[in-house]
Amino acid sequence: MKRTLAIALTLLIVPLYLGCAKHRVMTEVPLVVALPQEYSASGTTTSPLHWWQVFDDKELNSLMEAAFRDNLDLKIAWNRLSQAEAATSSSRSARRLSVDGSLGVARRKSVFLQGAAFGARGVNAFYLSQYDMSVAASYEVDLWNRLRSQVRASTRDERAARDDLETIGLSLSATLCETWFQLIEQQSQLELVTEQIKVVETFLELLELRLGQGISSALDIYQQKQQLASTRALLPQIKSQEAVLKHQLASLMALMPHKGMFDIPTKLPQLPPLPATGLPIHILDNRPDVRAAMQRVFAADNRVATAVAALRPSLNITSTTGFSSSATSSLFDNFIWSLGSSVLGPIIDGGRRRAEVRRTKAFVAEQLNRYGSTVLTAIREVEDALVREKYQREYISELDKNLALAEATLEEAKARYLNGLSDYLSFLTALVSLQNLQRTRVTAQRQLLSYRISLHRSLGGKWTAQLTRKEEE
Repeated sequence: MKRTLAIALTLLIVPLYLGCAKHRVMTEVPLVVALPQEYSASGTTTSPLHWWQVFDDKELNSLMEAAFRDNLDLKIAWNRLSQAEAATSSSRSARRLSVDGSLGVARRKSVFLQGAAFGARGVNAFYLSQYDMSVAASYEVDLWNRLRSQVRASTRDERAARDDLETIGLSLSATLCETWFQLIEQQSQLELVTEQIKVVETFLELLELRLGQGISSALDIYQQKQQLASTRALLPQIKSQEAVLKHQLASLMALMPHKGMFDIPTKLPQLPPLPATGLPIHILDNRPDVRAAMQRVFAADNRVATAVAALRPSLNITSTTGFSSSATSSLFDNFIWSLGSSVLGPIIDGGRRRAEVRRTKAFVAEQLNRYGSTVLTAIREVEDALVREKYQREYISELDKNLALAEATLEEAKARYLNGLSDYLSFLTALVSLQNLQRTRVTAQRQLLSYRISLHRSLGGKWTAQLTRKEEE
């Protein structure tokens, strides 16, 4: 009977495990999108390792150093990386020998009724103490690489956390540079509007002088005063935007808004030559967000291997050695030890483990598509920056032509008005048009710089690998 039962159980269990094919972990992550051979445009200049140094701004360089040292979002990313490193260490420990020690003391009381069969009421109580001291060791033999796959998955998660940190560092550099140039733009606008106010005031004085001579009219005076008020009204808006940008810049360096004291230039830098963009395939290595997405595919795939290995039995070896006695004086006289092993495997679990295999495989497919989407977005961002910069250059070129015409128009309108050949409105219209174009030109130059910042951010780079914890510096 026992032999028949053993054969039946063997016939039931063995096919279950034979049907569990081992999962082959991928060594390369396939791309679900086709990369182009080259970008639509590329320069020949090699950018410095730290791309913002191409603008040759010492204050900007100093701000970058402070931000990488003190930025709170970056510190949060370091905290997350520490958590991932600890998780990897924890998963590695599961593959090592586990040893636990125990020290126990127990006291028991036993009560005996004497002569109970004869109706006696005598009671005897006995007290017994037990002292135990032992060390237990256990080790799981990783027959199907379940534990190894867990370690590999955790390691990939750790690498992804590092890449996430570098992604934040890359975004931080672009955000800080963008904010800095916006601040310079506001300073330039402030200087420009102040000069424009002086010009309008000068013409107002001229009109008032001509009014006293009976050459100008009161309408001319009112129109000029209105223009002066409109130009002065720009100052509060510029100063407000400047203050907000200073607050943003301070927060990037973990400073309170009122603590942000910066030496801001009044002129925007000229755009450096277009850098060499390299080949689209380089984006796979140069963009930390792309690398993080790839690492998460590897991590998910290793978790499939873990789920498949969980369908198979596990082998555990345990050993216990120690001392046990009813008295402390003789505790080390009674040595005990044991050595054993056990095989534990699923037989019936309602399909839970196989469902977990299906779930992890579906998650791998999700991560593969997410990786492809990240690559596609990265390529698109590079192309967007290139095309925007191209047409912004054309826009500025046309704007400069328009500015030259506006200056010539103003000179002609001024001459005609002073010679009595046209009314003052023609001159005022030309003046307003020129001043608007001057302010637009400043904003256009800053926008051109912003597109270059976007290009550097989109291309990524190797410099983020140099980011270190503050305590490690």
